[in-house]
Amino acid sequence: MKKIKYLALLLLFAPLGAQAAAVNFWLNPQDSGPINIGETVTLDIMGEWDAPMYSGAVQLDFDPAIVHVTNVTVMVPWNIAGENGMPTDGSPATTGTVSPIGFTYIDFITGDVNGPGIYQFASVELLAVGAGMSALELSDPNNYFFQWTNANNTSDPISFNPTPGSVSVNAIPLPAAAWFMLSGLGFLAFRRRQA
Repeated sequence: MKKIKYLALLLLFAPLGAQAAAVNFWLNPQDSGPINIGETVTLDIMGEWDAPMYSGAVQLDFDPAIVHVTNVTVMVPWNIAGENGMPTDGSPATTGTVSPIGFTYIDFITGDVNGPGIYQFASVELLAVGAGMSALELSDPNNYFFQWTNANNTSDPISFNPTPGSVSVNAIPLPAAAWFMLSGLGFLAFRRRQA
């Protein structure tokens, strides 16, 4: 009988325990391409969190031999600070990392925060610079200012759950004029042999 009472008490208070907040991230589209060298593709970084958030950030890693990042726009609402992780001189990101892509959003008068919900976190433009496939990895940069902060309880751990993506780039095909020229040279070589 005592065991049943303890079990009933445990079940009664279990929902009251603190649950860790979680943030989930993915790319839309998840796998892009194929595109040709010199072309661009725009992806959305999508985010979802299950508790109100004051701030947070993501890091995007890519293969700089395949793509460069030419533009990042933070789309999730922010009113204190937003950071797109791009070089400050306005040049493309060519090092393989864009970080932090972050937001800080709070109205100290109303207590407004982001979420919970699904957000278009950022828009990212990629420029194809080499043939192949680049993995697109999302991670938690642990940037101090743009750290994930749960508005319900800032001491709760926040689980970061990313889904990777990719972009593929075609090798440069020979232009039609080059094929025409090569076939013409082949024809001339054939005619010389016959003569």
